[in-house]
Amino acid sequence: MQNHDAHEPDQPRLELYAFQKGMFVWPLVPMWPILFLLSQLGISQELLGWCHWIVMALVILTLTVDISLKKALVLVLVVGLCIVLGILAQMKDFPIFAYLYEFFESFHLQFDSGLVGLWSVFAGVICLIVYLRARTMGQCIFRPNDILFPTLGSQDESEDRAGKTLRVRYEDMLKLLFGLAGTIYILDARSKAVVRRIEYVFFLPFKSKKLLQIWGTREVIVE
Repeated sequence: MQNHDAHEPDQPRLELYAFQKGMFVWPLVPMWPILFLLSQLGISQELLGWCHWIVMALVILTLTVDISLKKALVLVLVVGLCIVLGILAQMKDFPIFAYLYEFFESFHLQFDSGLVGLWSVFAGVICLIVYLRARTMGQCIFRPNDILFPTLGSQDESEDRAGKTLRVRYEDMLKLLFGLAGTIYILDARSKAVVRRIEYVFFLPFKSKKLLQIWGTREVIVE
């Protein structure tokens, strides 16, 4: 990777990093210390077990499907309904909720410190690998006249700005939730064909203002 800082030092620039999907397992990393601390404070082991299961389910959904804004609203309603049903299921003295109580109780879900700890370590290793890859192979440097793509161990690539425009898309609400992550599309200004796609840029909303200052125009779409 070449050092480009010596060239045009006063030129405005914005460095971004494109991550892989594996970075979205990060919520599993702090789960063990958080749940372990809560268990020491006397929180129900069953409740902690369900908390871990819900986070696991959301992480799996984030890795496997893209959920648009409309689907996300439906998912929130479903999760909210499940929480309400879970609360009502504790009212086992009422016949109408007896079946729900027996259904949730049949899983015998408990907080397992060892299992949750292993998942936290495994997720941490994945995040570290993905982070190192992004730092060495996923860097993008936006400058007024071009975009530079430095890559460790190989020749740097660049994309000339002439005839190009940007489109920022937030296509998955779970990825937006777990990392404020979006995708930057570099388009041909005339044909609107996608020239290059920079995926899973974390904290993208906070960087959009500077991106606008450097490139002047962009389009933001939340689907």
